[in-house]
Amino acid sequence: MHSANPNPTVIDEQSLQTIDNACSEMDIKEFEAVQILHASFFYIRESNYYYKIMLEHILYFKAVENYTQIVTTERTYTVLIRLIVFEKQLPPSVFMRANRSYIVNKTKISAINKTEIIIDNHQIALTRTYWEAIFNDFINQHLIRKEP
Repeated sequence: MHSANPNPTVIDEQSLQTIDNACSEMDIKEFEAVQILHASFFYIRESNYYYKIMLEHILYFKAVENYTQIVTTERTYTVLIRLIVFEKQLPPSVFMRANRSYIVNKTKISAINKTEIIIDNHQIALTRTYWEAIFNDFINQHLIRKEP
């Protein structure tokens, strides 16, 4: 059981009812109606609460069977949504796979090598395929080189 968010986003009753109705009408396991590519946040439902998740606060996503853990700077949320659903909808300029079980926020990487990513003291395994992608698409663009 998770403790309640100490600073929950306040949602008025009408909006809460609209969200609840939308969730009731869709398959919550897939939740593919959520579109977050062009937003700075999204809502998830955990227990009896809807939580607003700011993309900038997300450290990484971790797959645990059919669930996904969303690890943020404030806490960890667990939702019954597969990791692939998030991967399809997250902005690729900010998020990318590290391995089968993890999607990381590239802006939160504090250290990286060919086998591991460090984000906020969390060690995440990095596979060769994803190393090449993250190095070519992100690290190489931000690498300071000595003068020629």
